[in-house]
Amino acid sequence: MKRFLLIAAGVIFSTSAAFGQTSNTVFPSQANEFAVEKLQTSGPHKFKGQFAEYEKLKSLVGENCGVLLYQAPHDGELKITSSAAQQEIQLAVFRAESKNFDQELNLGTAFLLAHKTLAQGQSLSVDPTTNDGLQETKRFQILKGQWILVFASSATPTTLTIIPELKKVKTLDARTKMDPFEFRKNKAGLTLKIVMRDAKTGFPVRSRVNIQGLKGLENIFNGSDLTFDLVTTKGATFACDAEGYFKTDVSPKLVAGVDNIITILMNPYDINENMRLDGVQFIEGTCEPLPSAFKDLDKLVNFMKVNPSIRIEVQGHVNAPDKGSRAAEKLSLTRAKYVRDYLVKNGIDKDRIEFVGYGSTMMIYENPKNEQEEQANRRVEIKIFE
Repeated sequence: MKRFLLIAAGVIFSTSAAFGQTSNTVFPSQANEFAVEKLQTSGPHKFKGQFAEYEKLKSLVGENCGVLLYQAPHDGELKITSSAAQQEIQLAVFRAESKNFDQELNLGTAFLLAHKTLAQGQSLSVDPTTNDGLQETKRFQILKGQWILVFASSATPTTLTIIPELKKVKTLDARTKMDPFEFRKNKAGLTLKIVMRDAKTGFPVRSRVNIQGLKGLENIFNGSDLTFDLVTTKGATFACDAEGYFKTDVSPKLVAGVDNIITILMNPYDINENMRLDGVQFIEGTCEPLPSAFKDLDKLVNFMKVNPSIRIEVQGHVNAPDKGSRAAEKLSLTRAKYVRDYLVKNGIDKDRIEFVGYGSTMMIYENPKNEQEEQANRRVEIKIFE
């Protein structure tokens, strides 16, 4: 079951200062040439929790670590190979919009291309044919100017030769999705760049972006890569929607005195999979929503309007010990009906919405131990159909 990710975004600050100025950073300040390099692991990784947003990568924090940083000189498909490992070594390969991997990794907006553990004598080979169950192979399509980070971890210091290749492709799918828009009055000044990316593939997503709180920029813009003058760093809010994706709201903390890049990850919806409306909660024992529920209900209205071809089934669930309770079934049904009626009242065709109550027959926690688990059982989900 997937969560209904109404708010999911990352904010990345690309600074003009030398990257990694603090004494405890391990990331390089400059990109390597896109050519063969020696990757040396020496000294501990200084950022605890750097990979917290990547469940599979928490073991990467080792005794000795090293990184290589590359910037794509042209569009193409990425392939990275290595020499044979002298000892067991863990490797991770990321792609990102800026070179500030310190921020990108912490926020989970760097795309994980591959994660490998090499035994002694083994070598690395990752490319679009890699099938490690982590990410879609489309993420190996790299656009000119994007950044690649190779991270290594080993028990004792070691050296590995890394060979990056970027095969030129005549027509790159990722490039065809690019829709840039630029509105600048002072091209010599600092910039604010907003990029919308598919959370699965990393491809550009043409989105409708409503900018609020930035003097002179309060308007609605369309595109995948928006570039503006950085007029202020306070009070910025961006509301993004695109057909085939959930609405995403971001209130970033912009940094004064530097160029700012904001990467917004747009979450595509999945057909026939359940999505939870986590923010839609009700007063206990009633079908009266809590005041906080209307924010996500309005986002669902927007989602239905932006995606006029889909239908949904609204599913109500409650927390009750008696799975056969008629009262629990009735309560869950009236809650689902409330959501349906709210959508209809706000302009959604009722023929696009079904609703059903499952009572307590599908609780997430069969024997909830605290209020948080009980609340998780009291939920509304939707299933999306075409």
